[in-house]
Amino acid sequence: MPKPSKILIVDDDQEICNLLSQALSPLEYEITCVQDVSQALGQIKQDQFSVVLLDLMLPGPDGTDVLKHIHKQQTKPEVIMLTAHSSLETAVEALRLGAYDYLTKPFRINTVRSAVRRAVDKRRLETKLTTIYNLSHEIALAQNVDQAIQAVLDATSGVLEFESCGIWLIDQEKDELRRHAARGSEREATFRLPLSDEKGITVAVVRSGEPLYVPNVKDDPRYVAVRASTRSELAAPLKVKGRVIGVLNAESVELDGFDESDLKLLSTLAAQGAAAIENARLYEQAQQEIKERRQVEEDIKQHNAQLTALNEIGQAINATLDLQETLTLIADLSIQLLDVEATSVLLYDKADDDLQFAAASGLGANLVI
Repeated sequence: MPKPSKILIVDDDQEICNLLSQALSPLEYEITCVQDVSQALGQIKQDQFSVVLLDLMLPGPDGTDVLKHIHKQQTKPEVIMLTAHSSLETAVEALRLGAYDYLTKPFRINTVRSAVRRAVDKRRLETKLTTIYNLSHEIALAQNVDQAIQAVLDATSGVLEFESCGIWLIDQEKDELRRHAARGSEREATFRLPLSDEKGITVAVVRSGEPLYVPNVKDDPRYVAVRASTRSELAAPLKVKGRVIGVLNAESVELDGFDESDLKLLSTLAAQGAAAIENARLYEQAQQEIKERRQVEEDIKQHNAQLTALNEIGQAINATLDLQETLTLIADLSIQLLDVEATSVLLYDKADDDLQFAAASGLGANLVI
């Protein structure tokens, strides 16, 4: 399940702070209370809050100064303005400065809870949408499968709470599902599951081609107990044009640790991840084909150069009766043929039973013996 959302209450009246804290306590938020602008700015700087309940009339700089500061932040919490002096002008000004909502004192508990719930839900949705958008950008830059996989795992880590999550890819040759990469506990371990077996939640997803949520893995006979602490699991297929190429899964230490919205989110990440992995595979394949084609072209070029050099040697031998000229020409053309810096020609003297230096070509050729 997601971590509890953090709520910051900014009000100079301690009783109001206590009242709001008590009203929100059943919702299991992490609540922090401060009573002036400097404390509020300090808390906002050092922590990430989902919602700020902000009193408009604070001593010294008022709530609008805090609101202006929040509006400049890259990651902005939702702000609900609080005031005992309601007017249309102040409400419009607060909303213009970026406030999500506006509540008038005295509060009704249900009204406060409802407003905070809506603000938290909006913040969570924006976080998820931002994560998915960023994933689209990251996978567009991925030039290999590993980069694409890491981008998907980064995105999953940003929106889901889990003990472990991983990407499994099908190995067609071995007819098995192999965990290619993971985050969380035992992330370095490699696991393989035979696709011919009935075991494995991930294998079941490969077979069905549909996402699967198991709220209690102990009750599912397909579950393979990799970690004793795992209690629930999500899994979504990586599909390309209807063909399953792998699985994205997440495991939790809590019973019923996920919900249907988590499954939908994981499925969205899996869909983008599958496209990224397939595109990266095609890119790698294209790069390899280009490399091989260039190597073939280079081999042909070298082969043609060798044939040309051999032909020139043959023509030179036929065109002269001077042995020294022929040997020197052979040395010259051998540099081109063998792609070396220097060559020398030595002739065997049968009478003396040794080699005699006859010709050379290239830098320091007289030293090549």
